[in-house]
Amino acid sequence: MKAELPVTARIDRIGPYSLALILVYLAGSYVAPFFLFLFILLLFLPILSLAYLLLTFFRLKYYQEFSTEHPVKGESVGYRLILANETLLPLHHLTVVFKTIHPFMEEVLPPFTTYIRSRSRLELPYQIRCPFRGIYTVGLEYLAGEDPLHFFVFRRRVWFRTFYVYPRILALRAFSTGTERSERLAQGSSTGSVPDFSLFNQLRSYRYGESLRHVAWKKFASTGTPFLKSYDTSAEPGLTIYLDLRQGKHTGMKALETEDVSLDTLVALVKYYLDHEVPVTVRAPGRTVYTFRGSGPSVFGPFYLSTMELIFQPTISPAALYRLDRQTHGYESNSAIIISHLFDPQVFSTVEESLNGDASVALILNRSGYSPEERRTVVPYLYSLSERGAGIRFVDGPEGIEESLERGVLSYER
Repeated sequence: MKAELPVTARIDRIGPYSLALILVYLAGSYVAPFFLFLFILLLFLPILSLAYLLLTFFRLKYYQEFSTEHPVKGESVGYRLILANETLLPLHHLTVVFKTIHPFMEEVLPPFTTYIRSRSRLELPYQIRCPFRGIYTVGLEYLAGEDPLHFFVFRRRVWFRTFYVYPRILALRAFSTGTERSERLAQGSSTGSVPDFSLFNQLRSYRYGESLRHVAWKKFASTGTPFLKSYDTSAEPGLTIYLDLRQGKHTGMKALETEDVSLDTLVALVKYYLDHEVPVTVRAPGRTVYTFRGSGPSVFGPFYLSTMELIFQPTISPAALYRLDRQTHGYESNSAIIISHLFDPQVFSTVEESLNGDASVALILNRSGYSPEERRTVVPYLYSLSERGAGIRFVDGPEGIEESLERGVLSYER
């Protein structure tokens, strides 16, 4: 390892020493020859002190051990630092500084100064929690050694390790948004005979218990008898999931927890559909629009690794991206799911408009960042949409995401 140049000199120590050296020299010149001997001795002391530092500090061995190279969100990384002094001299005033791990880590490794005896070693075990998705740096930033007289400080370049912590992979046993087209997709009907709402065929009589979503309201108004619109079938191109990447009102650990709930939800849905051979497109607005397209279990791995590209930042609503895709014909299916963590009327109105349109838009609302008052405010309106046929699910925190997504009916919470 190479010392960083230039070497740091302690001016607060060298200044008084230089003054003392001048006084001793003057005393030796005009008072007594003994002070000249003392002057020579003092002159060589910094050299001896520096040689001591070079001999001990630059022969110091250090080792860093990690329990895993691929931690998963919520796990801990076991980190062990070993400092070994292999010389016959003790090592004075060694400063150990760690690399900043993560801005919102619950546990930060503080720097410390230590003394290591000759032929001895110091072992320091740590447990580094990884409670959130993101990039973590673990390890040493630098080692600094001072000579016994504290005149000079040398730093050694050291290394640290970077860990990419990905979202959890939650396995869903079943999922249905409650909308007609998405239910077929959830059952694995990615191709074949499914209704294409752009291919109107005829009207047919309403049968008790059927969804009222495709009632011909004009015909009903003129005759008083309910009729449903029927459609020809075509190949279903899959579904598109829109992820809301806007930053919420919270900061710090609460913001990271809310964002991770949305990412865990996204990963669970994509895995579920890909395992059922349903073609999936993921769209997320950012500085550049994140897009993933795939079909089949084999493409889940590349998608999972690409989730590091999903960065929450000031951007547009996923509902705005959905409408833009519809206008520019970039939208490849008539089934969509929006995952949002914000109280956004634009998202809610997009879901409501789809009730009378030719496309199915479901909503998964991540309420982990909502206050109790906000949760109570939004429930009645979204519950009314659910009763009219909209596919809506609530996810309220990192625990119980699977149960919330697997639940077939939206419960009315007061």
